[in-house]
Amino acid sequence: MKHAQQGLTLVELMIALLLGLLLSFAAIQLLVSNQRTFSLQDAVTAINEDGQTVLRYIAADIRNAGRGSSVEGYVQPVVLNLAVDDGGGTPVAFQSSDGGAGGNDVLVVRYLAQRACQGADLTAGGANPEGEIVVNRYFVVDESLWCASLSERADGGYDALAPNAVELISGVESFQVLYGVDGLRNGKIGATGFVSAAGLAAADSVVAIRVGLLLRSSDTTLPVPAGGQTLSVLDQQVVTPEDRAIRRVFSTTAQVRNIFWDGI
Repeated sequence: MKHAQQGLTLVELMIALLLGLLLSFAAIQLLVSNQRTFSLQDAVTAINEDGQTVLRYIAADIRNAGRGSSVEGYVQPVVLNLAVDDGGGTPVAFQSSDGGAGGNDVLVVRYLAQRACQGADLTAGGANPEGEIVVNRYFVVDESLWCASLSERADGGYDALAPNAVELISGVESFQVLYGVDGLRNGKIGATGFVSAAGLAAADSVVAIRVGLLLRSSDTTLPVPAGGQTLSVLDQQVVTPEDRAIRRVFSTTAQVRNIFWDGI
């Protein structure tokens, strides 16, 4: 005679619970692993996009550096000696400089522009289609890269544009700049060496500018090995903190297209 199943024995129930726990644990582990992978990929993608975007932005300014009006034709592309009144009688340095060991450099370029880096329209609403001579200053404050613009007046003075500065990117642990100088005087464009702002003279013919950035992800608890690193950013060695952040070094070299041919 056939006997119908009356229920589960205690052993069968315990085996079923164990198998259920194992499956649940595997599902949770898979979810956690996917979450860690997603966080890591998201951080890498974000830092790569930010680094490439800001370098393209600065490189575009470098290529415009030195462009003058239809009357002047050429202006000094790299600003090395400029102090501007802050409105209260205090001069503020608005010039390219070398931050030295462990410091951030400052890049200041000058050219005829239709729009400032803060977004200000320099064409006077279309009345001045050529625009104005603008001085763009790139500098780092509190691990953020900023750009501030000055508009050059006809009398040789400068007007600050509103807002005073605009933040381009955060998480900047190092910003370095080198200047390619042509010292052959053979009528051909070519950088014979790259120097920092400290080694650059006003009479030097700058034909290229190299920019380096060390960026850090906003999340410092990512699933990566902890520990400090020594990274090279152009002419500087940077020792990073011992956290779990993603860091990437970006660099680009842009040609200064508007040059003073008598100095080449």
